[in-house]
Amino acid sequence: MFDVTAHDAPALREIKGGERGCNVNMKKEIFRRRYTTFGRIVPYCLLGAVWIVVCIFFPEFMPRCLFRLAVGYDCPACGAQRALMHMAAGEFVAGFWSNPYMWLIMPYALLVLAAEAGGEASAVLRRRITGRPAIVAVATVMTAWWILRNTSLWHSLLAANGVCCAL
Repeated sequence: MFDVTAHDAPALREIKGGERGCNVNMKKEIFRRRYTTFGRIVPYCLLGAVWIVVCIFFPEFMPRCLFRLAVGYDCPACGAQRALMHMAAGEFVAGFWSNPYMWLIMPYALLVLAAEAGGEASAVLRRRITGRPAIVAVATVMTAWWILRNTSLWHSLLAANGVCCAL
């Protein structure tokens, strides 16, 4: 079916208790472990690709922010869809100004996905980037952004850069 590599040694030791040799059941277990992580990431990527295609070709189907409809204030993610649409169209400055927080949080989200896809090899990284200090930092930045974007300071900054802030 496939060859067992040195990368699979930890899985082999865990399955067989450290003994040498590899039978068919061990190979099946290694195969399952390799592709389970792949199966976790691919559906999110496909869903994201479908969402981007729908947003580009059918912008009338873009959902409205329920928080903004209910309360009247922008949530931290308001403008993220517009930002992605601008970026897809090559309008990078407009994409940035639609939601700058998204461009700050996106690398973090990708790092979390990569750590999740890394399996046991990235366990230390995963603990560090999803640990309490990291979550507190992300929540603090998000709260500060949420407050800033609903002030007149933010709207005057948008106006100074020639960006329309209406949805």
